[in-house]
Amino acid sequence: MSDRRVLVVDDDPDLRRLVEVTLTSYQVSLASSLSEACRLLELEPIDVVILDLYLGGAQDGLGVCSRAQELASPPKVIMVSGSDSAEDQERCLKLGAIAYLTKPFRPLQLLELLKSCLE
Repeated sequence: MSDRRVLVVDDDPDLRRLVEVTLTSYQVSLASSLSEACRLLELEPIDVVILDLYLGGAQDGLGVCSRAQELASPPKVIMVSGSDSAEDQERCLKLGAIAYLTKPFRPLQLLELLKSCLE
């Protein structure tokens, strides 16, 4: 198992589980809300955050993306979203995300993207 830490933030429990199973060679932490994600970012060093742009309710992942960039060792952020809007993609990349992946995505696609982020 790799010592690389990945934080998965999504309000969909099935998607969190799919990503967790896909990333078995990494240390994976899961969060279903922005507050939980921010707490985990404060507690442990994270290498990559896989972050849903639109979480349930009025929450969006842009707050976590911004917060992650303020850390002493900011993690890389991969945004995921059901939206393929160019405006959403541009907003995420401007806030520091290194990639934007549209749902549904293939697990292998995410794994390859993660590997390239960690090289």
